[in-house]
Amino acid sequence: MVDPGMQRSRPISGARFRGNRIATIAAAATALVGLSAMFSPAQAASTAHATDGIQGRDISVNQGTNYDWQGVAEAGVKFGQAQATDGLDWTSPAFKQQYKAIGDAGMYKGAYHFARPHQSGGAEQAQHFVKNGGGWTADGKTLPGMLDLEPTPSAKTAEEQCYHQSKAQMIRWIDDFRTEYQAETGRLPMIYTTTAWWNQCVGDTPEFADSPLMIAQWGSKTSGQVPQAWGDYDFWQHTEGGAGKSSVADRSRFNASSEKLADLASNPQYVPVGRANAQAYLGY
Repeated sequence: MVDPGMQRSRPISGARFRGNRIATIAAAATALVGLSAMFSPAQAASTAHATDGIQGRDISVNQGTNYDWQGVAEAGVKFGQAQATDGLDWTSPAFKQQYKAIGDAGMYKGAYHFARPHQSGGAEQAQHFVKNGGGWTADGKTLPGMLDLEPTPSAKTAEEQCYHQSKAQMIRWIDDFRTEYQAETGRLPMIYTTTAWWNQCVGDTPEFADSPLMIAQWGSKTSGQVPQAWGDYDFWQHTEGGAGKSSVADRSRFNASSEKLADLASNPQYVPVGRANAQAYLGY
């Protein structure tokens, strides 16, 4: 994903369930440590190549409104995602037109939010996201919104990369975002991240394995490791730019069948690919 902070004047830089869920984190994480010798994310992650399977694209304000969604749909691309919001108060001026164009091309459409945990609580940013295009519609063609968790390009130290949050604080922030998003839409959000960032800033908690995972791993023939909580990924963003007649976009692949993708778009009880693959090891 591309940090829109580089394009603007601002410097880059359901709560009723929360108590029970947070209370299980420490115990579950401890269990994960004991199972680590048996369960290896590198072994569990799919070995499919980047160009295998169902392909998608994602864009931000940087691509403008002229991306050729019809052209890539005709080339066989099945889903597209566009950035709707960033942090507590920014909305993409290109989002509405981009989002409509994805749907008009007959593709599954989705929106994503660039998280800035240092700006506000997770619930407030989830509200901002839903209010500005990140919700979900039960029309069979809309993917649940995605929470983009990664450092900004300007982050140099470990503290900056984690937005000056401890792992416990980051877990709470993500939980608050997910809880509010689910309360607003009836769906859990997808999560976009890199394995390195997740391990550094969140750790090995299994708390969020029921959110579909998009893992970012560029320039590699396979996706590599995924965070330990997931046995595999739902989406792999494998290229930081994809061919289009008018501009470039990030490329990704879906790690299952067309029926599974349709299930993601329509079923609030969707079971993520990674969670299903991890159940035999982790027992949840």
